[in-house]
Amino acid sequence: PIPNPLPSFWLDNAGSKDWTDTPLPDSIDFIVIGGGITGCSAALKLIELGGSCIIIEAREISGGATGRNGGHIWPCPRKGKKDQLTVLRSEFEERATQELAQYVEHRKIDCDLAFRGSVELAFDPKVMKVLAAGPGERLSPEQVRETF
Repeated sequence: PIPNPLPSFWLDNAGSKDWTDTPLPDSIDFIVIGGGITGCSAALKLIELGGSCIIIEAREISGGATGRNGGHIWPCPRKGKKDQLTVLRSEFEERATQELAQYVEHRKIDCDLAFRGSVELAFDPKVMKVLAAGPGERLSPEQVRETF
């Protein structure tokens, strides 16, 4: 981890526990490195499958990127590209998005999960030209505000 990271909007009022003096167990089935969304999800799944598990985290749970991102999901279909890697990546992103929605529903997590599409912004004419040649539609600033 970097020293003095940006403060986390999500963790400002969550509180934390100092686990540094907690003794490690003598025996464990799995050790998960990283206490972000991926590590915590993996640990939960391992426990649900009957394994014992600990998480090793450099900061506090969700203290790294997970606690500092904007909470976005972007399954990017990459229309028009047919190479094997692009197809596999698109299938993975779609499946991961569906599984996340099922997870939130199954666990009754109150997190305002919503799928509203995505927006790609062009900051200069060259990028605008590339985006305009691709799939999708152009929206006015007013349409973006109303939709997203």
